[in-house]
Amino acid sequence: DNSKAEPHQIHSCGEDKTVITVDLKQERRVVTHKVQEGAFKHMVQLGTQDHELLTCDTTGSIKMWDCDEPNAVRMLVTWTEQHEMEGREKRLNHMSLSPPAYEGAPGGDYLLVSCASGELQVWDLAQPSAAPISVGVAHSDEVMQAGWSPDGRQVVSVGKDCCICVWNFYGVGAQ
Repeated sequence: DNSKAEPHQIHSCGEDKTVITVDLKQERRVVTHKVQEGAFKHMVQLGTQDHELLTCDTTGSIKMWDCDEPNAVRMLVTWTEQHEMEGREKRLNHMSLSPPAYEGAPGGDYLLVSCASGELQVWDLAQPSAAPISVGVAHSDEVMQAGWSPDGRQVVSVGKDCCICVWNFYGVGAQ
């Protein structure tokens, strides 16, 4: 099954616009993905889905990669024309996958994205759309990093403005 994570493969991305996959058993690079625009800022691995890797970059894009495909298989754009008209920064700084909903569940249904514009965005990976399902703005400067609480009901973000913000998250359609 190609959709399962290979425990002997590791992935790396960087500002050289390259994602590489190294097979530790073979002791060699087995896959290289290269893009023309946007230095990669962060990457997460999806161990149980067809799109095995997610990268975020300086162009404001989230790219979904399948290690068996030469190019990104899907792309989400995190900014709008309105953001561009307002002169907001497009760069993405960090991503985090939501934890499993219950013991033994795969988790990773939601993607948390930290933006240089000061936004914190949540995307539903089970129902990818053209827009985030939630956007929070509390930082006066870049959101550098954010992460989920172990139960997935809260998010903590840290910004360049020296603020730490705690957010409640109840999922899609929660009462």
